[in-house]
Amino acid sequence: MTLTSHRVFALFSGQKQGSSLAALARKLLVEQDRSWTQLAEGYASLRSVKTREVACDGFTVTLQLNPKRIVSTAADTSSTTILRRACFLCVENLPDIQKGILYRDEFLLLCNPAPIFSHHFTISNTQHVAQAIEPFVGMLLDLTKDLSPDFTVFYNGPRCGASAPDHVHFQAGPARAIPVEWEVEARKKLAHQGKNVSLSTVPKYGRPVFVLESDSRNDLETYFKKLIDVWKKILKIDVEPMMNVICSFSN
Repeated sequence: MTLTSHRVFALFSGQKQGSSLAALARKLLVEQDRSWTQLAEGYASLRSVKTREVACDGFTVTLQLNPKRIVSTAADTSSTTILRRACFLCVENLPDIQKGILYRDEFLLLCNPAPIFSHHFTISNTQHVAQAIEPFVGMLLDLTKDLSPDFTVFYNGPRCGASAPDHVHFQAGPARAIPVEWEVEARKKLAHQGKNVSLSTVPKYGRPVFVLESDSRNDLETYFKKLIDVWKKILKIDVEPMMNVICSFSN
């Protein structure tokens, strides 16, 4: 898709430049909150959202009553509906007032008008490509590093919460805002130590969790792709295994 100049708030190439990606994202949110009524209403409603923590078997679940999110959380993602509707992440279908940060000439960082965090961004591909993690693992790692240490990046699989399974995208929110980010640190158990990547599991956590850690971006990308490949073989499937991914970078 061709991005018109009015759509691009800023460019971020990944090279050293004046402002960090996190700083640019915060500036974008301030500008869009002033000029885009729908976004301003979304953040205004966030101030009245009710939350409640539920203690489970050694871990925490945070419930959030957030009526503005119903459009996303209750979105009809059936194949019939997707074929009928216009993709709301395609550049030509974005609200005219919406602007974004062009990231590495391939993704557009946008303010999410139905936020669940104090800063909530959607990072979508500039092309209409189906939601899938494997071709974009490297991009996820680069994006996370570029947004660190302020933000965490997450991915919902096409059958695991993505309201746009037909258009590849990530989301970003404040670092450590999701309980699993910090709870697994004390609970993880090393399952495999590779050359530069460790794989841990998190027992008795209510759902299966893998934790991959590495000092090497390239080794982590390779290991994650191998894990997905093995996962497919075990399940005897040729589609992406059902997963949600949370990625953070520090030190």
